[in-house]
Amino acid sequence: MKISALPAHNAVYFPIPAAPFFLGDRYREYSPCPELSPFIRCFWEADYSQKYTPSPVIPDTCADVLFYIDGSFLRTSFCGVNDRPSSPNKESFSGRIYAVRFYAWAVSLFSGESLEDSVNLSCEAGAFFPGLVRELVPILENSPSLWIPAAEKWLYDSLQIHSENARMMNTVYSVLKYEGRISLTDMAAEGVLSPRQLQRVFQREMGLSPKKFSQLVRYQSLWRASLLPGFQVLDAVERFGYTDQSHLLREFKRFHGLPLSQAREYALGNVAFLQDPSPVL
Repeated sequence: MKISALPAHNAVYFPIPAAPFFLGDRYREYSPCPELSPFIRCFWEADYSQKYTPSPVIPDTCADVLFYIDGSFLRTSFCGVNDRPSSPNKESFSGRIYAVRFYAWAVSLFSGESLEDSVNLSCEAGAFFPGLVRELVPILENSPSLWIPAAEKWLYDSLQIHSENARMMNTVYSVLKYEGRISLTDMAAEGVLSPRQLQRVFQREMGLSPKKFSQLVRYQSLWRASLLPGFQVLDAVERFGYTDQSHLLREFKRFHGLPLSQAREYALGNVAFLQDPSPVL
């Protein structure tokens, strides 16, 4: 089955999961409104009412706020940006999940909280988004079909960008534009910040160092490119600035948890079960 080119909903950068071609009744993604698309990767829903194995979790430079509904019981969770792969969550849960997926650079713009030490964190969503939790819990309990419009309104009203945020965003844009191939000195220059200031701002606003963020962007850009027709590893070595093929394959496995060949087989293997092989992008 031939796979068409992955569409670019975000013209600069659009991270993808381990199984980007899987889309069905159990998992759906919804694009945010244009005003929120630079900050929100997607809204998503998952149905755990029937037993199935979720896909592996890979670093996607995103953080999630999740609402779990099991009958009349509702709980929330905030999952910070990951910098390592992990196995599917095997905790006992039977119900539905409603979630907002934020880009790493956007979480603090809505929550107002420091993201320092939030990498790989999992905690109650109220610790970072008490207002969003108060807004959505009654809607999800009574009228779940209205949750996305309500979430968009809250997010639009809550977005705050100050001068230091704006400088960081300039740096973020440069990292995305160059697919992670940019030095710390050049990143600092783009944000009109010293390297030390840049480190401090990134740790507070994103929870990641500038170097780790650029590494994750390069990994995600490579992952996306690897699923396009005609992909060649040696071409990717030059495009993404790896020292050689071994360096590329080693760093990919470090972030993805699988060798590149097996990761591609897993992602493309999901297509065989779909009538419409459109990626979740």
